[in-house]
Amino acid sequence: MATEEAARRIDWIQFAVRRQLHRSCAVVQLSGGIDSATVLHLAVAALGPENVHAYYLPDGASSPDSRNYAQLAAESVGCPLSVSDITTIVESSQVGMGITDLIKRYFTAFDATEHGYSLNFNPQESLRLGVPVYILSIGLRNGEPVESATLKSEDIRTIVASQNVKQRIRMSIAYRQAEQLHGAVLGCSNRDEIALGFVVKHGDDAADIYPIADLDKDSVVTLGSGIGVPREIINRIPTTDTYSLEQPQTSYYYGFDRALMNELVNAKNSYDVAAIIERYGYGKDTVAAFSGLTNAWKRTAMYNHSRLTYPYPGKSHEKD
Repeated sequence: MATEEAARRIDWIQFAVRRQLHRSCAVVQLSGGIDSATVLHLAVAALGPENVHAYYLPDGASSPDSRNYAQLAAESVGCPLSVSDITTIVESSQVGMGITDLIKRYFTAFDATEHGYSLNFNPQESLRLGVPVYILSIGLRNGEPVESATLKSEDIRTIVASQNVKQRIRMSIAYRQAEQLHGAVLGCSNRDEIALGFVVKHGDDAADIYPIADLDKDSVVTLGSGIGVPREIINRIPTTDTYSLEQPQTSYYYGFDRALMNELVNAKNSYDVAAIIERYGYGKDTVAAFSGLTNAWKRTAMYNHSRLTYPYPGKSHEKD
């Protein structure tokens, strides 16, 4: 099945890049994860390694391990990897946002030269209140969290806004390279991320085409395994690699079972929600809370989707 699925997507990439977009090559941003590695493998199979340009654009919060995984992905398809550190650009864009001072209001001992921080989803409190609740955690840079605090909503927005800048910077650089090379930018978002709003508007949602946008995470893993993505990347625990503190995706966004969240965002009413959560072992007393969380996820996704559609295999590149 993976072979047939891969062949269909490879043909589609060829058609979309060459016939629809009239570009001669592709640009892929690597993160060190399974999604971008799978897109890279598909792109190379479709266009040849000489026509695919892989980039890794770390900043000061990026894990050192991610570069190694990105290099491994590029080497596995015989594609050179271009690395460009964007720390200076990111830091200059955040002047005046006062992130360090904000964190110090919660943790007076926070030292930006020594400590890292992350914003984490709190599923227990979110389920109790029926709205997404996030906590701020600090610890040694690229280490484990040692202290946490619940944030005010305006402080959450400030931190998210400052972090989203780096995704937009990366996409701007990708398009700079693509325009110079007469290429198309390939997005690496999967269906879970798009459906749940786990993308940055005008950032990782701004590519030309999305070869895996109709696949959930498990399907991406199956596809990647079938087309030769290195086992080390497939087995790597998914991480956001967004904050300077170690943070798996489960702590940031997928605070509940991924399959559960996907079913909930497709639920039509509270009766559907009740049936879904019962199958996952939650009581009827949590229906209202899950309904509130589902609506919050849908609102986030709707905001992200308001600008464009996500062209993927089987879906036209033109807007609806």
